[in-house]
Amino acid sequence: MITEQVFDAVEPPPDEDFGDVEVLDEQPGDVDDDPLRPPPTPTGVMDSDLLPSLRRLDQLKQELARLKAGAKTLSPEIQGLEAKVIEMMITAGVDSLTVDGRTASIREATFGSRPKDVSPEEFYSAFEEAGADWAELVQPNVNGNTLRSYLVDWEQNHGPLDESLPPSLRDRLTVTRRHTVGFTAGPKTRRTARRAATRGGG
Repeated sequence: MITEQVFDAVEPPPDEDFGDVEVLDEQPGDVDDDPLRPPPTPTGVMDSDLLPSLRRLDQLKQELARLKAGAKTLSPEIQGLEAKVIEMMITAGVDSLTVDGRTASIREATFGSRPKDVSPEEFYSAFEEAGADWAELVQPNVNGNTLRSYLVDWEQNHGPLDESLPPSLRDRLTVTRRHTVGFTAGPKTRRTARRAATRGGG
């Protein structure tokens, strides 16, 4: 813990007699007349790794703030361009394409959420009615990442979600899909965009 001691200057009453006071001659440089000058750094701190670490921490925090500000500006452009690229790749019949040594591929993400017209109680009870495997996802809230993984596994083992979801969940669970473009290094081109196109890649 770093503590800072603050000493308040107390002025004496104007008429108080302090007796004889010895006045010392001040040489130039003896008194720091700049109130904005920071206090000297203790020798022990100068010899430690504290100052470089503080400087680096400050740099990182400032850089993070700039990145966050930039992300807010870039996100709308990225989303619009990504949707456009996905549509063009589907039209061209490819779901991966190498450009300048970087391979772009269409990735599909599946999400599940509670519809606005379904109460949390109805939502959770629907999972319990769907069976023990689904009920395990409620503890007591539904974890979004766990549900996402479970939906992907369920579809792989039981077929399309719009057909295989347990009846109790069909009207109480909203399933959405989002496609993004991921980049990896290395040549790779596959003309297998039919799957994304049939699912309405977007």
